[in-house]
Amino acid sequence: MTKENKVLGGLKELPPDSHDFKLGAIIPIKEFPKLEKLPDEFVLETSDLKDQLDDQCTGNTTALLIGTNEGIPIEETWMFAKSKELSGDVDSWGQNLRTAFKVGTKFGALPKNKSPFTSEKGNEFLRRIENWPDGLDFYASPQKQKTFWAVSGPYDAFDNIRATIFYLKNKLNQKQGVGMGLVWGYPAEQYILSEIKESGEGHAITCKGWKKPIDETYLVLQNSWGKEAGKNGEHLILREVVNHFASKYGVFVYLDMPREKAEYYLENNIKLGDNWAVEISKSLWRFFRDMFWEDRLFGAERSGEWPRLRDKYFSQNLLCELCGERGREVHHIIPVSVDKSKELLWENLVTGCKKCHLRFYHLGSFRSYEKDIKKEIALWKTKRANRP
Repeated sequence: MTKENKVLGGLKELPPDSHDFKLGAIIPIKEFPKLEKLPDEFVLETSDLKDQLDDQCTGNTTALLIGTNEGIPIEETWMFAKSKELSGDVDSWGQNLRTAFKVGTKFGALPKNKSPFTSEKGNEFLRRIENWPDGLDFYASPQKQKTFWAVSGPYDAFDNIRATIFYLKNKLNQKQGVGMGLVWGYPAEQYILSEIKESGEGHAITCKGWKKPIDETYLVLQNSWGKEAGKNGEHLILREVVNHFASKYGVFVYLDMPREKAEYYLENNIKLGDNWAVEISKSLWRFFRDMFWEDRLFGAERSGEWPRLRDKYFSQNLLCELCGERGREVHHIIPVSVDKSKELLWENLVTGCKKCHLRFYHLGSFRSYEKDIKKEIALWKTKRANRP
């Protein structure tokens, strides 16, 4: 496949999700590398260059990231097929980064030497997981990544990426590149990407460090079109381009932290590097805060119109819509902390008792919510009514 007829892209825009783990929430501000102390050049040595098959750039990106961390080549087409299995849209074009990253934490990554196929099988065959032999998850499991995180921090997206790569390598000894995306409207051989392109295809790509060739710092990207792209598969990309596309496609990194520990840290505001005494004190603080004065809005502010609307809704919906007992809470289906514009929408409200409000509507944590809670309520009421 030549540069001229390559199918450039395969990256979908990223739907927002408040459940993303945000790396900046667990790295203390004082621990973030100071920009003036970062070296002019810092580039990770990554695993083998891969030549992308049609719209499968997300599979190539996650395969390269995991392969770099694990030290072995990973089968990129299997990664893509597993992502299509997760999203259930095997015939649609491409994939988004969040779903692609989930493959690494849910299934792992298939070593290249355990793959029964080569790219000669073609895109239509390889993108369908039912065409792959059973049992490959066994070989993928040892490469399972513990969690993945949205890259965030005190700087802009460009410098948060640099700080993240440097911090993970030097503080945690984790050789982690970052997965990101952009609209690709450049010739494949172009080395320096300094213009923002709005015409082209979404493309997932790996950031493995940065360079400062003259007086400007660029991130170093590794492409998935083999050694002919850019210079030996690498490109340099300017700050403005990275910042422009970061929110549109997302920026993610794998982290060697189990999900249970990650949730515990986030819920208790514990940071990486906190000692055991600090962890215990923060846990106790959260316990008493939750008991007596928990901020369920997580910093958001109520509208002055809310008390009147709440009382009016209560007057017409007195009972808990799940169990039928006396209602105590008016629940926002989409929380105010997630979307302030829905605070005063009647259709965004549902009555709950104390028990159902926390346990069912919020699944035990006020950070959690279910956008289809009315469907869930109807389902459970039907199940309860039909029990023998």
